[in-house]
Amino acid sequence: MKPNKEVKILLIVASVVVILSTVIYFIVSGVQDSKQAFSPNSTDGLANFSVGPEDAKVTVVEFFDPECESCAQVSPYIKNEINFYKGKVRWVFRYMAYHPSSSYAIRILEAARN
Repeated sequence: MKPNKEVKILLIVASVVVILSTVIYFIVSGVQDSKQAFSPNSTDGLANFSVGPEDAKVTVVEFFDPECESCAQVSPYIKNEINFYKGKVRWVFRYMAYHPSSSYAIRILEAARN
């Protein structure tokens, strides 16, 4: 009986090692894929846009990613603030392409804005 118990323990340890190795591999490869997807120069040449007077005493700069769900959740609040401080504050919006298709979405937004 003792050899069977040792074999079972050895199989459990080997299984845990294989599972952990697989998880670590996918985590590391996912990090590398996301680093390749992020290209800070992908939005070069695209104009950032602003709302409000050029000579405002206060300028708020918002960095956003058009594909980001968190940025989309904040958008209604930003619109309310823009309306509340209309004519007093300049709002500058800058693109941040962190998500895989963000640079494509930014190009579409810029085309629509132009």
